[in-house]
Amino acid sequence: MRLSLHNRQGGHLDTERFYRAVYYAGSGWNFLASVPTFFLVGILPAMLQIDPPLYPIFIYFNLMTMFLFGCIQFTVARNLSTSRPYVKILIWSKLLTVGIFMGGFFLLSIPRGLIEFLAPGMFLDLIFGILFWCSLRVISPTISDLPVAEAAAPH
Repeated sequence: MRLSLHNRQGGHLDTERFYRAVYYAGSGWNFLASVPTFFLVGILPAMLQIDPPLYPIFIYFNLMTMFLFGCIQFTVARNLSTSRPYVKILIWSKLLTVGIFMGGFFLLSIPRGLIEFLAPGMFLDLIFGILFWCSLRVISPTISDLPVAEAAAPH
């Protein structure tokens, strides 16, 4: 199935190619952020001039989750037309990550080095979350996304 959208001036936008590239870029971002950091967990606190975490296992869990979200984004990019439920999960994950970071920024005492390390990634996650949300407008809803009355109506 080919996704497309026409702009107000009547021109054609190749949205399938654009959003496929967005999801591939998002998966690449998650892979590039998680895999190298996995090997830096032991020395990262010294690099950032912060105290080491008491339980680094939680850092590894977080990195594993980032990697798995990268896998989901890669899968979505390969088949946009059937990935709408996964896109919703990705939107929530990106926006909640940014929300939790912002909440921590304003409500907790986070070392400056950690904020400087995480802030660019949070900005990218916000951009990807918005782009993923925009992609829902062009990805056809599945039967499970439709209201019950509409899904049951004969077409």
